[in-house]
Amino acid sequence: MDRREKWAMDSSGGISVDARGRTRLDPDTGSTVEERNGLLIAHLRGTPYQRGLAHGKLLRREILDSGICPYFSGFLAQLLRSSGMT
Repeated sequence: MDRREKWAMDSSGGISVDARGRTRLDPDTGSTVEERNGLLIAHLRGTPYQRGLAHGKLLRREILDSGICPYFSGFLAQLLRSSGMT
């Protein structure tokens, strides 16, 4: 069986997911995230920019579900207001 047949496209930005749903692949860099014993393990490849982009793409669901985005957007807005930049 060809390796490409083992992967299905996910709805989150071109990420492929293996048949068991435990490993996600970013086809642009070859970076992966796999689940082992309940922990997510990232294997990132490429330039620093590519690794950062792959990290965000591969862990998008977890980042959004964590609630950290509203926290940092509020922090950034407060920082900009206090510095007079807005």
